[in-house]
Amino acid sequence: MNDVFLCQKERVKDLKKIYYKWELCDESVLAEQRYCHNCGKKVVFVDSGYRRFNANGKDIYGFAIYKCDNGHTWNKSLGVYKTKEAKSKFVDYKVEVKTKIDLINLNLCEKEGVKEIIISLEEVNGKWRLDKLLSQQIKDVSRTQIEKLINYGKILVNDKTVKYKQLLKKGNIIKILL
Repeated sequence: MNDVFLCQKERVKDLKKIYYKWELCDESVLAEQRYCHNCGKKVVFVDSGYRRFNANGKDIYGFAIYKCDNGHTWNKSLGVYKTKEAKSKFVDYKVEVKTKIDLINLNLCEKEGVKEIIISLEEVNGKWRLDKLLSQQIKDVSRTQIEKLINYGKILVNDKTVKYKQLLKKGNIIKILL
């Protein structure tokens, strides 16, 4: 099961609606299990977000810096680039690492008079099912209840009813009607 790593870019609340902008990222892209020579065993290395570049005149070698829990590093190769190609690609050396966002509480939203929750998916990396994503991010509703809400048309994707196992894509807009 994938952990949900999201970057909540924006949360706007008006009287009847709450708007979210999310970026979904598969955790397996950010972590890898491999042997750590310093720890002497297999451990999980997590992407630190830092990048390192070495050059030999014609080529630029890119590396992602991963760290284990003990702070030991491993440089994952990103590729070899020609200097003319790489000039525009590697302006920024720090990559934003996604963080977990707050969970949604539907009961609290209903009590506050919210009628709609609108989630705009700005970026989607990996495979994400509608029911699984919402069951991980909505804390007071089970996955079975979410499936029922989807079947009853209370949860829409791009203003259309979909199946609960709908795969999400960049640009999708999820509406939860309360």
